[in-house]
Amino acid sequence: MEYGLKWSLEGHRGPINCIAFMEDGSHIASGSDDGHVIVWALEDGSLCRRLKPKQGPVVSLKWLRSDADNSIYYLLSAGANGTIVMWRFNIVSILSEWVHMETVFDSAVEYMELDQTHNLLALTTQGRVALYQITKENGGTVSLRLAQVHPPLQHPRLPSLPISAHFFNQGHCIFFAFLDSREMYDPEFRSSLSDLAVLQHCLGDCTVESDIQSQDENANREHCIP
Repeated sequence: MEYGLKWSLEGHRGPINCIAFMEDGSHIASGSDDGHVIVWALEDGSLCRRLKPKQGPVVSLKWLRSDADNSIYYLLSAGANGTIVMWRFNIVSILSEWVHMETVFDSAVEYMELDQTHNLLALTTQGRVALYQITKENGGTVSLRLAQVHPPLQHPRLPSLPISAHFFNQGHCIFFAFLDSREMYDPEFRSSLSDLAVLQHCLGDCTVESDIQSQDENANREHCIP
């Protein structure tokens, strides 16, 4: 199989930090240090929309489909000022509409992960993680509700940086990977692998045995969300 260059998309004035493909493959969104989000049509490589979420450098993007209308998608952008912004995007009329801005952290969002099955959104920042429930109303309205922050906002941050998240087990559990796990659980821990903490959310009972093995029992911890 051979691959060739189809489009070279130019439009940002700063480094590009993230891209996100729409589920149907028709569009792609890119976020940059220039503070803009650009939506491109993959059919011809044209620039459809240039969005300014006003959240500093854009660090992560996710598309959320609408259950009420196949032509409607929601675009979530996470920024360096600790906010997430939601846009409504019509793939037929190519119109976009600002929907909501939410301040999640008092520092930059590092990573954002979406579970479309259970409408959950996970975000990470320096020493803290957050989980949001996405509510879709019958009329097509979408809203965000904070489900949990770990550690709670009134508590000190974790000494490690959670840099990525991944939903698994049909969306009932989530891994958070930390950049430097040695400080988080055991100061004597010297494994070359980053630690993986498991959060189980309240969608039902879930028993998970980690496949990550380590000589130190503290390499994996399981935290249950009440």
